[in-house]
Amino acid sequence: MLPQSLPPTSGIPNAIVTNVGKTENRGIEIQLATVNLAGDGRQKVSWTSDINIFLNRGKITQLQEGVTVDITNSRFVGYPIGTIFDYKKIGIWQNTSADSALAKSLGLSLSGTGSVIGNIKVEDVNGDSKINASDRIILGSSQPSWSAGFTNRLAYKGFDFTIVAFGRFGSTITSRMHNSGFANTFQGNYNNLSVNYWTPTNGENFWPKPNAASTNTPNNSTLGYFDGTFVKIRSLTLGYNLPPSFLNLRSARVYVTANDAFILFSKYRNVYKGIDPEAINAGNNRGEINVDTPATYSILFGLNITL
Repeated sequence: MLPQSLPPTSGIPNAIVTNVGKTENRGIEIQLATVNLAGDGRQKVSWTSDINIFLNRGKITQLQEGVTVDITNSRFVGYPIGTIFDYKKIGIWQNTSADSALAKSLGLSLSGTGSVIGNIKVEDVNGDSKINASDRIILGSSQPSWSAGFTNRLAYKGFDFTIVAFGRFGSTITSRMHNSGFANTFQGNYNNLSVNYWTPTNGENFWPKPNAASTNTPNNSTLGYFDGTFVKIRSLTLGYNLPPSFLNLRSARVYVTANDAFILFSKYRNVYKGIDPEAINAGNNRGEINVDTPATYSILFGLNITL
């Protein structure tokens, strides 16, 4: 059961939840546990590791009423839920004779506030010298190529250290912070993201120009698609087991844990000023990132005592 947007002629403005079709999921998971150093953790170092690698290949096998393509809801038979269907962004229209000639050949405006120079350039996929809905293609999906988890535990002289990491590789995420609403309109009179937007002299080829005449820059949806690859350090824990004679206790351990302290290898976060690449909107089937879900971390101090 998934939300289904109905045509405007239905008179129903909101999506309804219905059985929209059938899906197929196949996956594999591999887990490996190793004892790297078999010490006692006190006089000799102990070191153990656990790693698991898993992947899932899901796809839609059938849509209601026998259709194979449902563009309104981004559902396509043979492709996963979370497929992205849109224009292919290939840069920014530059203030050059070559780009001006190309824009003119595509019937695009080169004058006034409607000039495409400085705006997002999308590909004429079908080569008909027009930019229209027929040029939209499947750009990717929120389904990762593979994911993995990794845990390392070390102990020596009463100290113990544990690191837990998780990674997701090969997905495409949709950041609503970058391509919708009033977070990134380029209109010039809203509080936008701090980006190196295009000007006639800087040749910026990713961010378009601001334009007071347009609430949302043309083709702004293409600004929100990013490689979803990341590695997150789920937790780092450092502990110390106090000597048994300490305060006449059977055992006592003090520790500090940092949760979700680091996000690594994420271009979305580190280059394009995104938020948490793992913060997928659970109520959405397109792999969208919540605008209001920044990366969070916590530090926990603890004491374990056995009397």
